[in-house]
Amino acid sequence: RRGRFRSKQWYQRRVRGYLLKMKLFCLILLVSLSAVCAFRLDYEEEEEDPQGCSCELDTVGDKLQCCISIRTIIRRLRKYDLHMVCTASIDELLRLLRYSRRYKYKVYKARRYICRDYKPTTPPSTPVPSTTPPVPT
Repeated sequence: RRGRFRSKQWYQRRVRGYLLKMKLFCLILLVSLSAVCAFRLDYEEEEEDPQGCSCELDTVGDKLQCCISIRTIIRRLRKYDLHMVCTASIDELLRLLRYSRRYKYKVYKARRYICRDYKPTTPPSTPVPSTTPPVPT
């Protein structure tokens, strides 16, 4: 009878062991997630500064445009209709986004990325008129 049933202390030790493992797992998970978040923040800060964005410009508008990334342009272009973005010229998109001409290449790359799967739709063709009159029913 004693071999079949376990004692209360045995179960308590077993539960304590599981709780210790669970706490250790949660601690490792928390530390790894915080490390990933910290790395991601550092990476985003470096990415925003690819061309040395310590611009010394006079106007606020130029300062706002100083460090525009292609990712930002893609986000802004996705707010518009896909057909309009893919059929517009680069100069039209620059006017639409209110960017200066120095961002022409970045807008071109962003548009190319957005429109990579775009297939322009063609209107249905009108049937060729036949020379025979319709048969009355």
